[in-house]
Amino acid sequence: MLNTWLMMQVLANHQFNMYYTYHNDYHQDKYCLLYYVNDQLYDYFEVPVNLHQIISYCFRHSLENFIVINDNIDKRITFEELQSKNISSQLLLSWSAPIDLAENYEIFLRNTSNVSLFYEEMFFDNCTIPWFGLNCRFTFDSITEKSFNEFVTIYFRSQPQIKIGEKITCYKHLLTCETSLSCLDWREICDRKIDCFDGSDEFYCWQLELNECADNEYRCHNGQCIPMEFFHDISLNPDCLDRTDELRGTNYPDRCHRDPAFRCEEHTCRSGIDEFPCGNGQCSTKFDSTCHNGRDNIFTNDSCSNAINCRIDFYDAFDNMWCQEFCSEIDCIEEYCSSLLKFSTLSLLKHVQLLFNNSQFTIEPNEISLSIYVCYDEKLCRDFLPATIYLNDSSCRYFHELGLEKLDTFFYAH
Repeated sequence: MLNTWLMMQVLANHQFNMYYTYHNDYHQDKYCLLYYVNDQLYDYFEVPVNLHQIISYCFRHSLENFIVINDNIDKRITFEELQSKNISSQLLLSWSAPIDLAENYEIFLRNTSNVSLFYEEMFFDNCTIPWFGLNCRFTFDSITEKSFNEFVTIYFRSQPQIKIGEKITCYKHLLTCETSLSCLDWREICDRKIDCFDGSDEFYCWQLELNECADNEYRCHNGQCIPMEFFHDISLNPDCLDRTDELRGTNYPDRCHRDPAFRCEEHTCRSGIDEFPCGNGQCSTKFDSTCHNGRDNIFTNDSCSNAINCRIDFYDAFDNMWCQEFCSEIDCIEEYCSSLLKFSTLSLLKHVQLLFNNSQFTIEPNEISLSIYVCYDEKLCRDFLPATIYLNDSSCRYFHELGLEKLDTFFYAH
């Protein structure tokens, strides 16, 4: 197999060597390009430590049908022909051959006297530039003179802010989850905050809380176990998913929007300290920082709730430029909200929603007029709070039926 030094040379040069290009039941990913993390690119003012991380960027099997088959194969050469021309596996790699193909060719060269029919029938596709990969099915739209490492670096350094309506990466494995958020990031699963109306994002998470570690292991705050020698070893590169094995500030590192390393891409925010995951390893806190990619400004997919959030300065600790673009007019609530406006951001219980009369909805500094209706999941409250009216397919009660008729406004803090 290819040694580590050769692998580093492959990743550093201007060539595209894919991995997992053959069918394999053990991997859900396929057609991977490997990125070698250069720790010198991101200055965290730490003592430099030589860390070697290789990150795979792959297609899912479910996306394989979207890969276009093309005719950009300059020449198809069998392994026997390559051997007769004294072509080495290293030379194949310099021609952007897939890594697993080069590995199979090396096996073929070392076992020519006892090689199987499988290897004899294999071939190398000499692709027309700028195509590469198995059957020459892949290319980049531009900057073909760059290496893949340079592509990744350029992408992370030039990520634009997320715009309204733009597709973002979401966790899609909670089939019953309904949420007021635009979608959930994988870091919002088992984070001790209920985001799905049915609570499914926190189902079975108690098993992590009860997890016990061996005597030679350190128990992270989230219940994960790591070898004890990893505890307090490299402050910049924690081993716990929640980063609790290293003594750093709760919002550290704060440059994850530009850093593809494991310390950012494979870590969560710490539970219980009111952090919002930005989707890139950065953790935003309402009073200290904002998401560099703007994800905290479009966390709801409800335009009416967004309009209310802007009106009550819910985003004032964040970048207010987004609100100025989205809700520049004083009557933005009338523009985006129906006669009965629903606002779920204010509720402590995710399944509870407040319905206001649009024409009577008033906002003053730190206070809002009371809602007319309170709507909720009747299945959770049937025994002690049966619904008296049904609105917009929701089970509701009049606010005064809750025994709080002496109030006419309620206060909010942000």
